[in-house]
Amino acid sequence: MDGKKREAGVEGIAAIPDLVERACRMRNITRDRNTLTSAEARTYWSVIATLHGKYRLPAKWIAAQVGISRGRVWQIVGLHALATKSDEVSA
Repeated sequence: MDGKKREAGVEGIAAIPDLVERACRMRNITRDRNTLTSAEARTYWSVIATLHGKYRLPAKWIAAQVGISRGRVWQIVGLHALATKSDEVSA
C-alpha cells in the first residue's frame, strides 16, 4: 500500500465517531500489517488514551473490546502521554 492510500485510510478511520470502532479498526491494521506509520500509531494511541482518560473506561473493558491485553492498554496510554509531552516541548 502506498503512502497516499495509507493516509486516506487513516483519515477515514479517524473520522469514525465511535471510538471503540475506531480503535478496533486501527488494531486490525496492526494485525494485518504488523506495523503502523507514525500517524497511524498516534491515532491509535489517542483513541485508547481518550477511552481510558476522558471517558474513564477501565483498561480491562477497553482491552476486551479492542482485543488487546490490559498491559497493552497501559503501555499505549503511557506512549500517548510521552508523545503528547514531546509534542508540547517541541512546540
